[in-house]
Amino acid sequence: MDDLSPPPAAPQGAAQANPRIPYSLASRQKPLTGPDGARLIVNLVVNIEHWPFDRAMPRKLLTAPHEREKIPDVPNFCWADYGMRAGMARLLSLFTARDLPVSASINATAIDAYPDCAAAIRDAGWEFVGHGMHQTSLQAGGRAHRRA
Repeated sequence: MDDLSPPPAAPQGAAQANPRIPYSLASRQKPLTGPDGARLIVNLVVNIEHWPFDRAMPRKLLTAPHEREKIPDVPNFCWADYGMRAGMARLLSLFTARDLPVSASINATAIDAYPDCAAAIRDAGWEFVGHGMHQTSLQAGGRAHRRA
């Protein structure tokens, strides 16, 4: 069997990983081509996360004074907040000016926390992709979520 041999047919009624596309190893698939024969397809996805102000931040860019962690962690919260205020406006402008399709991987609570951003994403025609209810720190072992 060479690398481009078609996969064997699945038995009738067998479970499939994806009912729309028969499973086969990538090394056995024929090369795919995109629109207009393109060989490269890029999927633009922007993560939009809501980090609650009153919970631990997962990434510590700034060490707490005297290594005493405090909540709210204002210095570390600020980089996420800056991204939602300034960065998102820039990304929306950039992708809209170039008429590029974008998917927004977004926390459900981000829609309520950042209504202007959610409306701008909708108006720009981005696809909304669920990214959980809200962002929590896995490093905290879920404790941040249980406290809420």
